Amino acid sequence: ALLVCSAFTLTDVQEVEAELPTEFQVETTESALQYYYDFLKGVFLDKSSLAYPPVYRQCDKRWGSDYMGDKTICQVGCLMSSMSMALAGLGRTINGETVNPGNFNQWLRENDGYNGNLFRWSRMHAGFNLKYLGKKEGGDHDVDKDHLTIINVHDGSHWVYVVSKSGNTYVETTESALQYYYDFLKGVFLDKSSLAYPPVYRQCDKRWGSDYMGDKTICQVGCLMSSMSMALAGLGRTINGETVNPGNFNQWLRENDGYNGNLFRWSRMHAGFNLKYLGKKEGGDHDVDKDHLTIINVHDGSHWVYVVSKSGNTYEVVDSAFPTSTYESSEVVRAATLQIL
Repeated sequence: ALLVCSAFTLTDVQEVEAELPTEFQVETTESALQYYYDFLKGVFLDKSSLAYPPVYRQCDKRWGSDYMGDKTICQVGCLMSSMSMALAGLGRTINGETVNPGNFNQWLRENDGYNGNLFRWSRMHAGFNLKYLGKKEGGDHDVDKDHLTIINVHDGSHWVYVVSKSGNTYVETTESALQYYYDFLKGVFLDKSSLAYPPVYRQCDKRWGSDYMGDKTICQVGCLMSSMSMALAGLGRTINGETVNPGNFNQWLRENDGYNGNLFRWSRMHAGFNLKYLGKKEGGDHDVDKDHLTIINVHDGSHWVYVVSKSGNTYEVVDSAFPTSTYESSEVVRAATLQIL
């Protein structure tokens, strides 16, 4: 069972925080927050009744670049990763190791588990003692302890593993439920005055994910626009008195010639938000300082994220699509820079 988000208060956070080791009570880094996040999973998730699986990310550096067919797990591995979480939740193993996207992908490649990049459901019987019962169209599906349910969302482009259902609401693997706590802790424990840490916006958030930019939605292609909205919110910028978010920022861009089709017009940031666009620079070595906004292009050029700090060759970021907090310079294709005026 999940603790209802609306019942989660600062007092709850402080009580949990008080139980943590001293070093984690004073540290305000991303690594410390990850500890809080994982700790809360143990506090607020009833694993005995829900058989809650570990949370695997398809773009995790341990396996994200591994190929399924001619595409990588990071690119198209949502279904396979969802199945690996379900299997891990059931206690299934491969060669004595709990199932994860890395070893599961390898098993599928070696056991005729793919048709190109497409997952072969039938292979789950021989390999993991599961009987595939087929697909059912629409949104009304049973969820119970005797079956695994994987649902297809985002207009058919994405798969997630369902751990429970309440009324018409499906609870997927932990990120959706626990992101609230994680983001809340950022607000409580991060020093915004020194880091200008923005709110974390998800481009597929139901509040704006289905809004159109040009002929595609924010959920489909809004990573750059969402990254800019987080940067602007971190600076305290507003639209009609409301802190910038992907919803109102997208509307502003649509009304102020901010797009060329679905493409973001950097030049519009000057008149609207007092920022000067300085252009793009190729490669992975880019300066990050308090007088500029830096947006980096990652995942082979297909994704943009906002950088909040840099240490050596590591960029700390807020990512609108993936639960990734850092990228190495070797993963960066290019960067765009705006001067704060």
